[in-house]
Amino acid sequence: MNIWRAVSFVAVLLNLGLSSQPARKITVDDLMRLRTIVDVKISPDGTSVAYAVSQPSVERDAHETELFVAPAAGGSPKRLAPDTRIFTPTLPAPRLRWTPDGSRVSFLSVVNGRPQVFAAAVDANAQQITSAPQGAFPYEWAPDAKSVAYLSRDEAPASVVTHVHAPPPSTRLWVQPLDGTAYVVVTPSAHYVDSFTWAPDSASIVYSAAPMSGFTAPYYTRLFRASVGTPGTSGTLGTAVTPIVLIDRPGMNTMPQFSPDGSRIAFVTTNERVGLLAPRILAVADLGVRSGGASAPPSAPAIRTYPMNGAWIGEMTWAPDGKSLYVLMNEGTFATQDHMFEMPIVRVDVASGTSDRVVSGPIVDYSMSVSRDGRTLAYREVEPRSMGEVIVRDVATGRTRKITDVNPELAQFALGKLEAIKWRSFDGMELWGLLITPPVDRGPEGPPLRGAVARSGGDFLSAGASAKAEAPPSSPRTFPLITYCHGGPIGGVTYGIFPQFMHVPGQIDPYPVEALASAGYAVFLPMPRGGSGYGEQGHRAIVNAWGEADYKDIMAGIDHLIAQGVADPDRLGIMGASYGGYMTNWIVTQTNRFKAASSSASVSDLTDLYYLADAGAVMEEYFKKPWENRDSYAAHSPITYVERVTTPLLLQHGENDPRVPLASARKFYEALKALGKTVEFDIFPRGSHVQYQPVAERESMQRNLEWFRRWIKP
Repeated sequence: MNIWRAVSFVAVLLNLGLSSQPARKITVDDLMRLRTIVDVKISPDGTSVAYAVSQPSVERDAHETELFVAPAAGGSPKRLAPDTRIFTPTLPAPRLRWTPDGSRVSFLSVVNGRPQVFAAAVDANAQQITSAPQGAFPYEWAPDAKSVAYLSRDEAPASVVTHVHAPPPSTRLWVQPLDGTAYVVVTPSAHYVDSFTWAPDSASIVYSAAPMSGFTAPYYTRLFRASVGTPGTSGTLGTAVTPIVLIDRPGMNTMPQFSPDGSRIAFVTTNERVGLLAPRILAVADLGVRSGGASAPPSAPAIRTYPMNGAWIGEMTWAPDGKSLYVLMNEGTFATQDHMFEMPIVRVDVASGTSDRVVSGPIVDYSMSVSRDGRTLAYREVEPRSMGEVIVRDVATGRTRKITDVNPELAQFALGKLEAIKWRSFDGMELWGLLITPPVDRGPEGPPLRGAVARSGGDFLSAGASAKAEAPPSSPRTFPLITYCHGGPIGGVTYGIFPQFMHVPGQIDPYPVEALASAGYAVFLPMPRGGSGYGEQGHRAIVNAWGEADYKDIMAGIDHLIAQGVADPDRLGIMGASYGGYMTNWIVTQTNRFKAASSSASVSDLTDLYYLADAGAVMEEYFKKPWENRDSYAAHSPITYVERVTTPLLLQHGENDPRVPLASARKFYEALKALGKTVEFDIFPRGSHVQYQPVAERESMQRNLEWFRRWIKP
């Protein structure tokens, strides 16, 4: 498959007049053909941008990825390494990097079923760089380009039995010189390494590691420093020495990044808190200043934190002058109220602690990188009605240039109108969500408004309108309403075509919201307390209380839309996956207002999450251990009230789901069947917590669309 050839062909058709044809409604098959930019990396000199484009192939049942390099100033992209298969463990993971001299782009391909680092220049064959016995993932070039560091697991011993809770093979840090000498194992087997950074002089590496693996391991990480060579010599790497502890304190301490001059380390931390609900904030350790004064050991650098109102940092990179960091975060100062659906690039001044948005407007940014001179940023930017494109930004002037158009066919579709709305819950708390209404003739209003929000009283206003002004609901008629409960609980939605999954190829979403809107349904995506957007206090509002205030928040939002004349009270549906699946199951046991429901990767018995899932610590954080809180576990489990269900329910589940065990859905199904309720159950034999195979992705989306069409007429 040649994605770029297909994109270019579509673009030509549009230029020949296809865009002048009447816009048509979007289908599940249309959604399956959309492409996602999964990685972006600017060259050191800022003149070129490498990026990866993924598209699901139903015919080959695979997410297929192609690599391109485009001029940062704009122009036609060139295909990179067309004969190489990109590493795709579940979804594409190319891990794009430029070699330090900027002459080639490196990425992860597959050799004998294992990931290895390759590098290629445009119009040249790819060269294999690593030969890790168990595969290399992730990896980073040494700044002097003489070696590559990567993570790899130790080989698992052959065994005929699985010993429960036996430690798995260690994930260790390796260094492979490029002069032909043998690779070096840098870290001990007791360290499960999750991230690392090279020192600018290429002589040492700082890495994050926990004493165990598993879901809770990141909350027990420390930072260590390992010497792997001697600067100023020929660059030959010798035997690794015992690492020293650099940051030794409780909680999460991960994602280290050396400052350009090597004097500081930026990292993400829960600031000595071990709990899963603790914010993951930015911190900077000054390697030249000791936290305890002159008498402190060298391994105790002074640490400054940058809370930014409880930010959860997802990405960060130093500005080349070392005075500031660029970060992406989905909680905190820049992620509240009508901005909670955004994720802008933010610049944090290290000295003053001030933070400012670099990118404004209703956008979501991913995969940012900066040129070596600090003048140019490149990143993927998602607008409300898009799949995201590569943007190049002049840091000094703020001028931007879109250098890709990977989904030109979106112009031919009549997409639903997307708006941010707000309402008041039962206790007066202000809540927010997204509303997608069907594509209909709106007369002079024109296309969907960017940044439209609901102000006081819930009325819709276009961007820039006075908050005091009032306007009638923007919907021209009443629609059947399908409410989509997000996963998490600490989760949420963003702008984009797949509002829950814009950070990955969105086709893993079982609920095709755009196809539902095209079929005539309004889709409501509420952000109740417990999820993102309301800070740690909001997260903790549902401790020992799933299905209480969060349920009331969702219902208050639905009632608001009914009062606004948007939703038909007699044509309501409900759906959700993971925690959203729990919420869907809960809601149909608490009310009979919904005419149909669909629940994916869902929970019916909360004790199953503690005893059978890979993330039992989540339940301990919210409800304690089951034997310590038996009554509450039962009181908040949908299966306790299963006999109340009257809503026709579709259950979907991956057979190999490690996060929410299949048993929990089967329990609910068997109880409902025994009670004579209307229920159907689909199990995906190769499925996990979400579906990663395009055939299953399409089936899941189409099945849900048909389910709601069956019970709720548009």
